[in-house]
Amino acid sequence: MTPREKEVVLGVAKGELNKVIGYNLGISERTVKMHRANLCSKLNVTSAVEMAAFLRKIGVLPVFSPLYRAKSR
Repeated sequence: MTPREKEVVLGVAKGELNKVIGYNLGISERTVKMHRANLCSKLNVTSAVEMAAFLRKIGVLPVFSPLYRAKSR
């Protein structure tokens, strides 16, 4: 996983829209979609939910609690 893919997947795991992820990273929504598609292919998953669950299971993503989400907004 590239550093940029990891940044995108962190946004996905937080439940952010592609448009928001792109804005936060300074890239287009289309580029975010490309990174998500590449990640799904690399990880052999078909959805963002599967992707986040898999990455949490192997320890790449932290487990976000409702308190974490409330503070980050």
